[in-house]
Amino acid sequence: MAGRDGSHCFFFYGTLIDPYVRRLVLGAVPEGAEIQPAWLPGFTVRYVLRARYPAIMRKPGVRAPGLAVSGLSTAQAKLLDRYEGDGYRRETRLVRLSDRRQIAAQVYFPKAKLRTGPRLWSHESWRRRDKDYFLWASGLTNPRRRLGADSRPDRATEPDRG
Repeated sequence: MAGRDGSHCFFFYGTLIDPYVRRLVLGAVPEGAEIQPAWLPGFTVRYVLRARYPAIMRKPGVRAPGLAVSGLSTAQAKLLDRYEGDGYRRETRLVRLSDRRQIAAQVYFPKAKLRTGPRLWSHESWRRRDKDYFLWASGLTNPRRRLGADSRPDRATEPDRG
């Protein structure tokens, strides 16, 4: 869903919170784009089972922290769709900004085939423990892999240690 000016607003709760990942996926954020702390009420963020990235899950009484990024182009929205792959669907939800205003934003929700485990996801923990491997496995920083359907991080295996 695009705004009146043709731009898109997204709520990022996972790997796209990271500025380096965002730049690798989107390229330069357009001038005038806004990046603001935000949260999605009634949801939590957990690791996908056997993966190094998260999915958002409904959980009443809590809120999923993230970023609202507005002013993205249609081409960037398509890049995000490609990055998220066929394991996620995009829906419009109301997210709350740090100043308590609500805005409509696109959110990627996992499809049924992605199952989350009990482990809560946080950007800080992910950055310390999983980011380097995620970047390699996703193809974002590994020139031998390309981002696409065959190289999603959920299909990657641990590198050979032999």
